[in-house]
Amino acid sequence: MALEEKLAAANQENVGRAKRLAILVCLVGLGVVLFTLSPSWLPTQLTEKNAPSDRHAPGEIATLGKAKPAIDQSAAIPDRVVGSDKVEPASNKLDCTSSDQVDERCLRFRDDFKKELKAFEADYEPKLEIASVQQWATDVHDKIFEHKQAALGAFGEGSYTGALALIRAAADEASRILEVKDERFDNHLKAAVSAFESNQFEIAQNEIASALLMKPGHSIAQGYRDRIKLMPKVLGYLDGAYKARTENDLRSERSYLEKVIQLDPAREKEKSRLKYLRKEIAEEDFATHLSKGIAAVERRDVRVARASMEKARKIFSNRAELSLLKEKVERLDRELSVASSLKNANQAILQDNWDRAHQAFSKAKSIDPTNTTAIEGERIAGQVLDGLKGLDSFLERPARLSSQTVAAAAKQLLASLQHLTAISKNLKNRSVQVFELIKQANKPVEVMVKSDGKTDISVLRIGIVGKTLEKIIKLRPGNYTFEGKRAGYKSKLVKLTVPFDGVGIEIKIICDEQI
Repeated sequence: MALEEKLAAANQENVGRAKRLAILVCLVGLGVVLFTLSPSWLPTQLTEKNAPSDRHAPGEIATLGKAKPAIDQSAAIPDRVVGSDKVEPASNKLDCTSSDQVDERCLRFRDDFKKELKAFEADYEPKLEIASVQQWATDVHDKIFEHKQAALGAFGEGSYTGALALIRAAADEASRILEVKDERFDNHLKAAVSAFESNQFEIAQNEIASALLMKPGHSIAQGYRDRIKLMPKVLGYLDGAYKARTENDLRSERSYLEKVIQLDPAREKEKSRLKYLRKEIAEEDFATHLSKGIAAVERRDVRVARASMEKARKIFSNRAELSLLKEKVERLDRELSVASSLKNANQAILQDNWDRAHQAFSKAKSIDPTNTTAIEGERIAGQVLDGLKGLDSFLERPARLSSQTVAAAAKQLLASLQHLTAISKNLKNRSVQVFELIKQANKPVEVMVKSDGKTDISVLRIGIVGKTLEKIIKLRPGNYTFEGKRAGYKSKLVKLTVPFDGVGIEIKIICDEQI
């Protein structure tokens, strides 16, 4: 019920009482009028009788004013009444139930009560509910609201002073219990934290529940409540970690503590231990990978050595020991790469693949510039490749060998490659082919020249054939140009290629086109 509704209900009876009092006042006034009109009433005597004894001097002006009403000082209500459970107004205090309820003092007490009741309901009642006082201080809670109900009852009866005293008593009780609440909350929270830190789950659970009854929205208490809920699982993991520690099983202990921190990241003690374990395990793993890497280098297993080195690098990337292992691995890698390249080169030589052999020797030399096998192999392979290239130039254009100069160059090349023909079948075969071509290039081939006996025939840069019907001449293999001339006729040029194994070669030249 709203405050105004409560007060309206309480005042309904007072309104009737006020009406009855007004009627009584009217009747008394009527009696006074009748008494005044009575013959026995003597105004002069009454005036003299009631006149004050003090006389004013002539010319003195008396100060007239209304008489101040006498105020019963005992009727004043203190700001807060702290006393017994029931507060009854004293008999000598103002009684608004029997006096004129429009009295200024009664109205003031009435308004004060309404204000303080409203303040009580707006301030104390929500705090009492939020603090769950009814659950942990039932007697005090009941006492507070008994005061309030008594205050409302007194107000309804018109006892405004009593109502004001009672609502103030309720407010005082509420204030005291709320102050006690803070102290009790602190005690429960401290007890919960202490039990939590000593891993006493049930005590911690009960204490934090009691604390949150008083301050449900307290963030620190809520945080501990959430952490305490996890304690059964956490304690199980902690037990596993303890057993692993007694067995010196660092990895199992680390695993358990990681689960603990995953559930409750705020556990500083376990976080510190986990940090120590991780460092110790890292040191152990680093040493293991380093040892495996060195052993792999010694047995020349570069793959395992490099893998171990990379694993060690991921743990501690700047350790001096890692630099030493890296140097060993890289040196082994170079040695194995050179050996592999030389092996590939030798296989290529066996297959007479000198291009691949040259590439393999060059690769080995680039890895180890001081390796004499790679240096010498690259040089020889290069000579073979150059020799094959030179021989191919003669084989592709054998007619050039008919030139004494070209033939001399071919013979010189054959002489320079003589020592290499033993290691390359291709080089040997091509050398033989060129040698045979040189021989054939110096062996003349019969050529039948036919004409009309009138055309004068010559071979440019070779010699004159003359006028003939048929004539056999001998030419070395090669390319030639025949020229025919006749007076009054256009000259003719005819080209002829004489092959090395040419047989039955003929050429016909006749100048038959007149000028």
